[in-house]
Amino acid sequence: MSMFSKTGPIRDTDILYWSRRFLLLSGLWPESHNDFRLSIYLGYLIPFTSLIYISAFKHMHDRDKLLRNMTEFIPTTMAVLRAVMFRRKMYLLVPIIKTVRENASEGYFKTPDERKVVHWYYMISNLFIKISVIMLYCVNVMLYLKPMIEYAFSKHRNASFSYEMPYQISFIHEVTEMRTYILAYVYQSPIPVVFSIGIMAVDSLLVTLVLYVCGQLSVLRIQIKNVSSDSRSHKSEMKSLIEKHEKLIRMAKSVENAFSSFLFVQMFCLTLCICVVAYQLLTMINSGDPTNAFTFTIFALSVVLVTFSYCFLGECLIYESTSLNEAYYDSKWYELPAKLARPIAICMARSQIPVHLTAGKFYVFSLDLFVNVIKASMGYLSVLIKVT
Repeated sequence: MSMFSKTGPIRDTDILYWSRRFLLLSGLWPESHNDFRLSIYLGYLIPFTSLIYISAFKHMHDRDKLLRNMTEFIPTTMAVLRAVMFRRKMYLLVPIIKTVRENASEGYFKTPDERKVVHWYYMISNLFIKISVIMLYCVNVMLYLKPMIEYAFSKHRNASFSYEMPYQISFIHEVTEMRTYILAYVYQSPIPVVFSIGIMAVDSLLVTLVLYVCGQLSVLRIQIKNVSSDSRSHKSEMKSLIEKHEKLIRMAKSVENAFSSFLFVQMFCLTLCICVVAYQLLTMINSGDPTNAFTFTIFALSVVLVTFSYCFLGECLIYESTSLNEAYYDSKWYELPAKLARPIAICMARSQIPVHLTAGKFYVFSLDLFVNVIKASMGYLSVLIKVT
């Protein structure tokens, strides 16, 4: 896949490449969803999550094991819920994806300044998706391989081997022989891929579309500042830019409507997940378990990164939507005839109201929310430490 066209416009395939690839695997690509593939995906993930819940109920009175179960059933529950909730709202995103394609044929930028801002948002989107997927995949691979490594060391030391599972799941019958253990181990082998895709597939499209809107708002700001001062061409140019502004606002609202309910559940789960993973990390550091401590450090960083990304998206959307107010003012609208100045004044008033990305219409994503989420997680962590 080419990263960026040096001379021509960015293709829609460049922007949507990773989102399409991940969502097609789980049958959730809005333009060509595949319910059969989604059923296979959920048909594996839901029973697996249920086994983790069964294990959690069994260890209800064992705090350490219960918290370890929570570090697994919270993310897997998130993966199931996001797939189901996204399936219900994906139709809202089809027109937006088509718009991205239409803009691809016209070109996302026309000047070096426009190219610079589009390139920046594109690179941020790609960087987030790749880093997040790699981190989540590495965490799951390390968790999956840990019992194998312990088995190799136990044979070397001639020590007895406990049939520990890679993940905290509980089968109907206790695993006490090697053949059953191997079958159970193989059953869990798809989890690193399934979990990484399940967590990041929907997020990748959210990040891509929001940063695409931010990039286009930034391009619009540059175009408004550079609009022709010639009265004959000014009217037609400004009319086109105002229509583009309205279109981008509608697009941002459609993205927000498609993801809002999912993000509400996501933020609640992430707040708990940060707390529980941080507690597990502190426990492993204190007990002198460097292997697990390293694994959970990456796990904690990946959870914080996902949380930060949502808040960063919201902050970018707020900044770019409100920055248009200054651009409209710099277009010297006050020197124009009243007939031409009136629509610009209306757009200035509208651009003072930021476009938001919200969680269930309750929380507005911004860097302030990120700070509040971390504070809440650390508050829960301090309570958890005190009661243990």
